[in-house]
Amino acid sequence: MGREQAWQALEEAWEAGKAVFVTGEPGVGKSRLLQDFVASKGPYAWVSGRPGDQGTPLAFYSRAWRELFQRYPGIRLPPWARQELSRILPGLFPEAPPPWGDPADRLRLFAAMAEILRGLGKHVEALVVDDLQYVDPASAEAGGYLVSQLVPTPPGVPRSLNAYRRGELTAEAEAGIDRLVEAGLAARVGLEPLAPAGVEALLASLGLPGLEPARLAPQLWQRTGGNPFFVLETLRAFWEAGGVPEGRLYFPVPERVKGLIARRLQGLSAAALRLAQAAAIAGDSLTLELAAGILQSRPLDLAGPWAELEAAQVLREGRFAHDLLLETVREGIPAPVQAHLHRQVAQALEQTGAHPARIAQHWLLAGREEAAARCWLAAGRDYQARALHAEALAMLEKALAYGQEEATRAETRLLMADIYREQRRYREAEALLETLLESPTPLRVRVEALRTRTYLAIGDHSRAVEYAHEAYLLAQELGDEELTHLTLTAYAAALWGVGRAAEAARLLEPELARDHPDPRRRIRVFAYLGALHAHRGRFAEAYPLLEEAHRLALEQDPYWRVLVAAFLVGADVERGEPLAHRELAQAARALGPFDVSEYLALVLARAYLEAREPQAALELLEECPGERLGPAYAVLGLAYTSQALLALGREEAARRALAGALPLAEGLEGAPRALAQVAVAGSRLGETAAHALLARIPPGALGPADRRSLLEAGFAWNPQDEGPS
Repeated sequence: MGREQAWQALEEAWEAGKAVFVTGEPGVGKSRLLQDFVASKGPYAWVSGRPGDQGTPLAFYSRAWRELFQRYPGIRLPPWARQELSRILPGLFPEAPPPWGDPADRLRLFAAMAEILRGLGKHVEALVVDDLQYVDPASAEAGGYLVSQLVPTPPGVPRSLNAYRRGELTAEAEAGIDRLVEAGLAARVGLEPLAPAGVEALLASLGLPGLEPARLAPQLWQRTGGNPFFVLETLRAFWEAGGVPEGRLYFPVPERVKGLIARRLQGLSAAALRLAQAAAIAGDSLTLELAAGILQSRPLDLAGPWAELEAAQVLREGRFAHDLLLETVREGIPAPVQAHLHRQVAQALEQTGAHPARIAQHWLLAGREEAAARCWLAAGRDYQARALHAEALAMLEKALAYGQEEATRAETRLLMADIYREQRRYREAEALLETLLESPTPLRVRVEALRTRTYLAIGDHSRAVEYAHEAYLLAQELGDEELTHLTLTAYAAALWGVGRAAEAARLLEPELARDHPDPRRRIRVFAYLGALHAHRGRFAEAYPLLEEAHRLALEQDPYWRVLVAAFLVGADVERGEPLAHRELAQAARALGPFDVSEYLALVLARAYLEAREPQAALELLEECPGERLGPAYAVLGLAYTSQALLALGREEAARRALAGALPLAEGLEGAPRALAQVAVAGSRLGETAAHALLARIPPGALGPADRRSLLEAGFAWNPQDEGPS
């Protein structure tokens, strides 16, 4: 009623295949409008955000996908998608997921979610997400990715329709919707309260005996602003009191609504009220078993009270029907009782393996601050592993604020430093690490601090080698196999950076004999060792390893396909067949914006230069892929850019690129490829200052491709560096 314009806007968006975002104040009728609209289009699926979602990343999609798989068990997924989804749906997909090691890894999980939607399209025409304002930030990010990938909606994929309360989205989420609308991928439909005529039509539709819509509508409109929920709640209150409202009506908001809730709660039995109180403390963690444990009763004994709460519309599908109900019940519980209940909930959640962020808040409210701090530390570690940096730092700040033991505070600072590094907040990370390493710390904390400092110094290869070596030795002393492997890999990568490829290969070769169950670990060993062999000109050994890594990557997920593609192209460049894997590389670049995508772009640019296709190389280099990878790669990108511009006849631009590279190259240590390529660019432009850089490259540091480049540029390269090193 009164929604003709909004309905027309929905029709236009549907025909254009756009995503839809319906917004308005609470109770304005967003859900009803969407329900009627999608019902007119055919079968649909409906999922809703819940108040507890925002505290746990991907909580919304974890629940929503589980519900959809229960409703539509015929959805089929590829193996890699099942493995990715096991991170949030372990009960549905038993495949054990490998650990995340990179901020861009979460995009693979989002890509797996897109596969769910393609399967869901065989069953429904639309997927509606209601109460979007409750969706956690990580799920909101995933939703934005799905819209960007699947809109305009292709055949066989459900239309995306969403509803949220105006003014209750985060600024970031609202800006994301703005970008989708501006890009023509989505339509925002604003829903306003009913006009007086609409209120009158609503009252008339109820068919209540003795109700006079024409008389009552103006008063209700004036007091409620035309909000349909407030209109109906006002009528409900009067009707439950036994009569038709007469005279003028007063509807104070929100206290009036809370009063109505309190009246409903007073009509509950004592058992149902106790269950509601337990549910208010448990929040989104509520299950029948958890409630039984809190109330020290059998689950069967709660069947009646649970049904009573559902019938009274206090609970809906095991959760409070809305926030005001939850808040009103919680306010009625005495503080000492709340603390006792929170302690019981925390203990029960720990036994069931719930997420530590959820457990921490219960420990805090129970008065156990150190236990809460340890949980927040664990939550921060989990969020960092999933590249959820903002959420991780929020958890760690709480751990520092409430942690009482020095070990807890030291581990917290270490994790914060690692996150600062990933966010390129280098000074803050360095300050934290320096403080940790200068003070007595547990051996494991020191190893982790040195490993973090290795990656912090990734653009300074010599320092990276120093830190990685100490971390590797200490990890061996500690006897931790996984930590030893991780520090070994970091050490080998650092050695490769300074040109000590043979030594790096010797470190990794024993890893071949370990048939580790984690396929990503095997891919890492095969790929890095294959790349090191190619750098040394040992192509007969390199390619079988790289091809096996690629085979394994195809069975995993897009990230590893990009990584192995970069190493394969690099091997092709060393062998002198630069575009042998061009199609594979181009397909890998389309898989997603991972960190290795930038490395792949830099390697592919070099391949195009070697193949005498400078324009293709320049198109890649204009994205400045090297800048995000550190100073040595930034110099390498400028050197390649200079060479590409000169090949295209743009000499002045080539000189400017070289001028940018030279001062940066002077400050580099242990970056032989970057120094060599700046020297090549300088020689072709007659810039003799670049020649001095060659004296800083040790014998055996360069691979076949760089040696060829130097010879072609007119340098008489040292014969001892001609052969495989």
